[in-house]
Amino acid sequence: MIESVCKSKKENKVFVVGLDGATVGLIEKWVKEGKLPNIANLMHEGAYGKLKSVPNLNSAPAWTSMMTGKNPGKHGIFYFYEKTYGSYDIRYINGGDRKSETLWSILSRSGKKVGVVNVPMTYPAEKLNGFMISGFDTPDINTPGATYPPTLCDEIKENIDGYLIHTGINALAAGSNFNKNFDEAISKGYSSINSRAELSMYLMNKYEWDFFMVVFCETDHIQHFAWKYMDTEYSEYDPEGAEKYGDIILKYYQKCDEAIGRLLSVVPEETTVIVHSDHGFGPAEKGTRYLNAFLEHIGLLQYKNNIKETPYNFATGKSYLLGKAYEFAVNHTSINTKRALLKLFPRLRDKVTAVRFFDSIDWSKTRVFGENTRMELWVNQKNRESHGVVSPGIEYDQLIKYLKKELHLWHDPQTGKKVVRSVFEKKEIYHGKYLYAAPDILIIFNNDLVVNGIALKNNEDGGIVDVVKLGQISSNSNVSGHHTDEGVFLMSGKNIKRNIKLDKIEITDIAPTILSLMGQSVPSGMDGRVIADAFEDQIETKIDESIDKDDDNNYLNGKTSGYSNEDAKVIMERLKGLGYIE
Repeated sequence: MIESVCKSKKENKVFVVGLDGATVGLIEKWVKEGKLPNIANLMHEGAYGKLKSVPNLNSAPAWTSMMTGKNPGKHGIFYFYEKTYGSYDIRYINGGDRKSETLWSILSRSGKKVGVVNVPMTYPAEKLNGFMISGFDTPDINTPGATYPPTLCDEIKENIDGYLIHTGINALAAGSNFNKNFDEAISKGYSSINSRAELSMYLMNKYEWDFFMVVFCETDHIQHFAWKYMDTEYSEYDPEGAEKYGDIILKYYQKCDEAIGRLLSVVPEETTVIVHSDHGFGPAEKGTRYLNAFLEHIGLLQYKNNIKETPYNFATGKSYLLGKAYEFAVNHTSINTKRALLKLFPRLRDKVTAVRFFDSIDWSKTRVFGENTRMELWVNQKNRESHGVVSPGIEYDQLIKYLKKELHLWHDPQTGKKVVRSVFEKKEIYHGKYLYAAPDILIIFNNDLVVNGIALKNNEDGGIVDVVKLGQISSNSNVSGHHTDEGVFLMSGKNIKRNIKLDKIEITDIAPTILSLMGQSVPSGMDGRVIADAFEDQIETKIDESIDKDDDNNYLNGKTSGYSNEDAKVIMERLKGLGYIE
């Protein structure tokens, strides 16, 4: 619920910079060392603190919670893809699947002029009182719906040389050519930061705006791949690579700090400036790659004909052949043929993806299942999954209790350390109309180790009762850094307290804080609060009870979600490169 708010006497312009994955500990360290002068000045002149992300730390729900002020149970986005309710089909999603109104839509309705650049989960671009260039979930700048107004696409290409929605850094850095391609990936990231800053300055100078936001995703991408070169305490630390790349994460932060300085040079005086991330970063613990093997070893999942490797490698059998056939159809048939196939098989892409994720699982003997890049699990429930075996109610509750107990007995066979820090049921962490769409279980791994296998310890004597060792389950990922709950939020402006550190900031707090700053009522359905401790003068906020508390999907105004076959492949490869799928 919204509490008392602090608000300046005069309505503000607000300028927001998003740094995807920016980590409060790294920023504090490098500010202290004098390496991020523009961020340091904002911190000294304003208020900052650690930002708490969404429970599963995924960027798709995190950015959506930022823009709506709501938890995923209300806005309906839990990950970059969703398991279709009632089946095992997988569907890649985008901003068109969001069920709640964004803060820039609210500002637009009130007559404010807004500009939004590269915020993830904003494709297709919304019709605003201003302009939008959609973000990470956009296949390409030339894709219909990438910009609003549509003519902005041509204007960008005419005025900004080489602007890309996504640099492809993840595709270059992923896979077997990592060492060969990493330098090119780094260079593309630098260019992307520069061109996005150049575009933002162009738009801010040319068009009137009251609210402007731009997101730089490059900080996230580089930390996924270069953490092993920076963190000397990481068990997969690479000292040889560190000689060349040990400061590459710092250099990306510095590049963004330089961009912030350039952007601030064109921001009007007395504008409130906010810099924030969607989550933090730390070492990749890699526990998710063992989840289905763990479930198998405690008797909750079974494979067909003792096939165990297919979910991890996809290199043999029906999943491989179907996947290759699908890719051939996408790449080597005409548009008309693709459309004809889509009419004959309207859910073909979803089913192909599902087969590649889950084909080897024997559903008749499986009670719980997962996907090996995601720290969440689904119960194979009757009347919900198409081949469900677990009855809702008592049987479901007993199963969850057993699963929680077993997860807390999981230890690493190499170090002996406990693997799982926390286990949550979805009802403990989400609420709202779309709770049903969330996975049943969220697992938080301890991030002070890299999981090397499965050692299940007996509660009575602590002895190991079963082991799956490193190498028995493979992963082709070069990812060494992953998301943590150590994000950052800082705010500077005329009515902001100076040089203070804030406590208990959540990502859902950003939208109501911005609305209040700009003299707007805060919808009563928002879960966030205005960050009152950051302001000098306090007055009571205005709460708008007229907006539906949980279901704002009527605001979509005919927007469509979903991807074409070609666009879905682009998004799939993008997510694969960052380790979100395999």
